[in-house]
Amino acid sequence: MKQSSSKMVNSLSPQFTVANKKSDFVLLVITFVALEIINLILMLGVDKYFIVGIVFAVLTFCIIGAIMLSMYTFVLRVNGTEISGRTALGKRFRFDKSEIVNTRYQHYRATYRSCARTILTIETADLEIGIDSAMVGYQELVRYLGKPNKRKSNKGNKQKK
Repeated sequence: MKQSSSKMVNSLSPQFTVANKKSDFVLLVITFVALEIINLILMLGVDKYFIVGIVFAVLTFCIIGAIMLSMYTFVLRVNGTEISGRTALGKRFRFDKSEIVNTRYQHYRATYRSCARTILTIETADLEIGIDSAMVGYQELVRYLGKPNKRKSNKGNKQKK
């Protein structure tokens, strides 16, 4: 009985979060550790590659760290009709569902996997957000937004003079 009442409350005022999977973070950490172990073995085995190994270690740390940070910072929260969150670069945003000008789906076939991926792009007057189908909460967002469509913008209409 409690489950049905909580579903009814959620349908009246949906609340959910869209974010990257925790398994993607684990995969990046394992990749980083493996690359650093290989680098350490090469650095200790050949003395003339010590400086190159240190440069490679720093570059690997910076690149994988930046990828992990951008994956971690992106989050989208839906609370009723308000959509808020942070982009991958950390910029905060907030808008109402009625401010959405366009939603579109782009389908991609991954070459390294057997599954297809879909990117949902949400456009407002001043913001464009892309959400990957592999993210946690993607299906709830698709149900919440409905069919892809183009709406007339309430503000920001550009008229040619």
